[in-house]
Amino acid sequence: MVHKWTDFIQDEKEVLREFNDLSILFKKDGTYEINARYRFESLISAPMSPVYDDNIGCIDFETYSSDSTGKQEVYAGGWTVNGELHTFILGN
Repeated sequence: MVHKWTDFIQDEKEVLREFNDLSILFKKDGTYEINARYRFESLISAPMSPVYDDNIGCIDFETYSSDSTGKQEVYAGGWTVNGELHTFILGN
């Protein structure tokens, strides 16, 4: 497999290496930065159904971050279906 890339020297302090959709900036202090371009496929759209369907519900949970790691805790929630609404708040 053959790879082709281009190196650019910037201010005699950094080297920027580019290939495909990826670039790596090598710094004089030994650190580096990586930048990548993402290509997302187009979303597929479908025509909406002309038939009204009210047999759909919704559920929702409310959370908070319990520590610095991003762990989430649920403290409340609710759901609705067929016009009925149900909510709750969790206790200790």
